[in-house]
Amino acid sequence: MATPTPRRGRPRAKARSSDLDPREEILRAAATLFSNQGIGATRITDIAAAVGVSPPSIYYYFDNLDAIVEALLDYVVVDSLAFATSVSARPGSAPERLHELVAQHVERLILGPYDLWFVAGLTARDSARFSKVGERANGWRRAVARIVREGVGAGEFADVRPEVAVAAVSGLVYGALELHHRRVAVDPALIATLAVRALATPHGAVADGGAVSARRR
Repeated sequence: MATPTPRRGRPRAKARSSDLDPREEILRAAATLFSNQGIGATRITDIAAAVGVSPPSIYYYFDNLDAIVEALLDYVVVDSLAFATSVSARPGSAPERLHELVAQHVERLILGPYDLWFVAGLTARDSARFSKVGERANGWRRAVARIVREGVGAGEFADVRPEVAVAAVSGLVYGALELHHRRVAVDPALIATLAVRALATPHGAVADGGAVSARRR
């Protein structure tokens, strides 16, 4: 059996003031700092101060700042990508599938333990810096685009270019993130309903009470 690679730094030396796993404490503190002041303005020393440990204790769990960012971005996209890929590949109403996909993604973003508002501010340079995560995010967008194309073909959605629809859906998701960051209550099903209604044809699908159904207006 291979010998595990020793971790850098050292674990927390002082008594724990939280029941959280130390790695989880670091991620939560980092997410809050990233969302309040940006990734570029945040240093390991800032995160250590927020958690109440010395910087070497941070390095015990993460090699560098980028590793912390990547862990948070993975939280954002890994499960949502797997879910979106599954939903987009199955048959059925495009509006119903889009509603399910968007609601799941928003729920994961706003009901999880992290303030992820910083995700909305990522630049093209950041995407190149975290290219692995960027590829997964593009996979989520492709899943949305696939559902939109199928909905347009079936007459369930207005004749809109998929990339335009993806931008509109992403805007609603980012809006939900901003509201959550500002401590405004957000209903994931309502955000999903708005996404479907934005793309619906006059005789397409609309949403009632979070459940999507087709009806004539």
